[in-house]
Amino acid sequence: MQRMVIKGSEWHRGGKFNNGGEGSRLLTSSGKRCCLGIHGRHCKIPDDRLRGATYPSSLIGVIPKCYRPWVGETYHTAFNINSLMGSQAAVINDNAKTTDKEKIAALRPIFRRIGVIIVWRPDL
Repeated sequence: MQRMVIKGSEWHRGGKFNNGGEGSRLLTSSGKRCCLGIHGRHCKIPDDRLRGATYPSSLIGVIPKCYRPWVGETYHTAFNINSLMGSQAAVINDNAKTTDKEKIAALRPIFRRIGVIIVWRPDL
């Protein structure tokens, strides 16, 4: 299992925590990332590909193997399809009615399915 740290200061999440009003983004113009954007960095997807993308399916080009669980079965985003897990993670991340603690608790089993342990660091 791989560890992925989610830092409170860099995490872009929906609702009242959606700083800057950019909506759903893997990487915002201010450098914040949603959970899937943090995992994209973990998978070594360059920031210029992540910046401004709304969902994994909106990335252009070939998707690295470790990021493929979030997109449809083609592993190329020309068809603009998120996987069920990718959609679930995005909905959890952007739910304005849940706390950070609730989001992390809901995201952990999804990420665990692909061999990633989320380490939540609200103080960083």
